[in-house]
Amino acid sequence: MTDGQKSPGERAFEKVCHGQELTTAESAALFQSYGIRMEPTVQDQRARVQKILQTDQRETEIRGLDERTITQPTPDTVDLVTGERIVNIPLSSIPNEIGEHVYHGLEAAFNRSQNGEQQNIQSLVDTCNTQGPFRGFKRLLTPEQLQRLQHADTELAEHCFRQFVRLCLAEDTENIIKGVTQALHQHIDPLLPQIRTPETRRSIEEALQLWETNLENPVRNIYRRTARVAKPGEEIGQQYAVPLYLQNPSHFSVGIMDSGNAPDNVGGGYDAPMRVILLRRKPPHASYDFLEALNALHELTHTSQHNRFLRTHSRGDPRRLDACHQAYIYNIVESPLHVHGILEEECEAFANMIEPIIATTGFGSLQIPEVMRRLGVDPNDENKGRQVYSLLRFAVDYFKGGCRKGSQFPAQYINALEQFYTRLNVHLIRLADIRIPD
Repeated sequence: MTDGQKSPGERAFEKVCHGQELTTAESAALFQSYGIRMEPTVQDQRARVQKILQTDQRETEIRGLDERTITQPTPDTVDLVTGERIVNIPLSSIPNEIGEHVYHGLEAAFNRSQNGEQQNIQSLVDTCNTQGPFRGFKRLLTPEQLQRLQHADTELAEHCFRQFVRLCLAEDTENIIKGVTQALHQHIDPLLPQIRTPETRRSIEEALQLWETNLENPVRNIYRRTARVAKPGEEIGQQYAVPLYLQNPSHFSVGIMDSGNAPDNVGGGYDAPMRVILLRRKPPHASYDFLEALNALHELTHTSQHNRFLRTHSRGDPRRLDACHQAYIYNIVESPLHVHGILEEECEAFANMIEPIIATTGFGSLQIPEVMRRLGVDPNDENKGRQVYSLLRFAVDYFKGGCRKGSQFPAQYINALEQFYTRLNVHLIRLADIRIPD
């Protein structure tokens, strides 16, 4: 096959295999075709870090101060692979200008250092350490590194810059976790008594309990589970695997999903090989709406299914956990097909979205704007409108076929999901395709 005959996703995949960076469009094509998410480019990271450092204007008007709220101390964690201590420093209360000055200064120093010029980053590190945005930043450096700040080489300049970025992304991810926790309590918890199907209600309860349990996980934030820094174009989860399931089968990490890395109507993702739930960030002070809570619930369901598989097939023997995990992800990682997931699991995950919607809206109008208003979702959001439309179409097949009964789903509902993924050019395997280890 010539390059001209290959799809955008195939060309992006080949670039990844050769260690090349992807453009934003190529990242989206890769996710669309293979379900593989790549970390944002340096340009994408720059925009996101600046958003984190900026103060929301409404907060400024209310408080009369151009600064962020001081957060509580964040405990250090340990990399489960290397045993290395991970230094975690929360965002401090500072004027925006200081944070942006430090960020742009470290970025420029790193860029200049790649030309072989030593850089003086002493004042930038001193400012960050004493004024913010990350007070105590020098804890990230060894005594030897501290001695070389006035004559930093590329390695040291890059270390300081990328650790600064990591701390920013960790802060952003923590805000996602807080926002989703609130959204699940607000939008999903009250609907549990109204869920029609007992099996669906139990599945939702299991997923919600998993989220609550994971709040006690010290490395629930992907940027706080390893201090190793991925290079541009590398996927932090794939590059630095952390076998959380060996420590606690209920634990997983949360990361950031960006529109640059996925189609705009994708609300989240679950990276089964790395046990990372990817969720979208929100602007400061914006809450997660009903549909965004459902997207989080969908990915939580997949995490719960993964746990269920490990629990069932490890048969209580911790020594079997890794073999069972490898069997579970084998087709996703190794198959030449564009394997997105498991058909039976998608049926359950979408049922867990459909039933809360109908519990809220009833079986009335299928007019999308009206349904969105009843769900409290912005009716002018075209991406969310497309997702609501798909969910309502699935709901028709699901309820017409008699809903879920045990582990069985209506045939027309299964067919609708298969056709949906076929149009996305991805493949779903079945549970029977997984080779259970002896």
